[in-house]
Amino acid sequence: MSTLKPEEIRQRRVFTKGRVAFIVIVLLLVGRVIQHWPQYQANKERRQIAVAQYSHLKLTCLDVTDSPLFSNYKGDPRSQERLDALNVVLLPLIAAKCLKVSGVDIAENPYAGIKLATLDKSPEGTASWDLLQGVLFYLDHGFSPFLPTGGTLCTDGWIPPSRGPGTCSYHGGYAHARGSPLLFFSLKVIPNPVIS
Repeated sequence: MSTLKPEEIRQRRVFTKGRVAFIVIVLLLVGRVIQHWPQYQANKERRQIAVAQYSHLKLTCLDVTDSPLFSNYKGDPRSQERLDALNVVLLPLIAAKCLKVSGVDIAENPYAGIKLATLDKSPEGTASWDLLQGVLFYLDHGFSPFLPTGGTLCTDGWIPPSRGPGTCSYHGGYAHARGSPLLFFSLKVIPNPVIS
């Protein structure tokens, strides 16, 4: 029967206390993980749903960078036929849930649900007023708002291929441009849940 020396007994006690402390710490950590695991799983599921919803939303957004809304609008900008054509091109804009404004960003559509028939009654500074200015501008110019190239417009609505003096002499002289290009000033970017 071997007897332990006081030094060995002390070392064993220190070792035992260390093991007990380690086990207690591990148990506390495991308890903490178990306590927060349901919340972590719920947050993870919410995030996955948010990412899926954002991805689906991005698929339904109108792409204002790759598909200019007015690209089909050409010819006599003053005729009713051209006005009707412009309204048809505007319909995707006012019907869109959201807009793709760059390669990475999507934004709320400030023009959603605007009634084209009442644009002329739009209060200044509103999204419908901005749209009205865009309509007037492109009625007078006949160019895409995303590719404004300038050019000549005559009073009778004719867009001649030439510029300079006498260009509109048989078409009532030069027309006065109205409105201004669309500003999309009310756009609010929708945060991407992957990076937010």
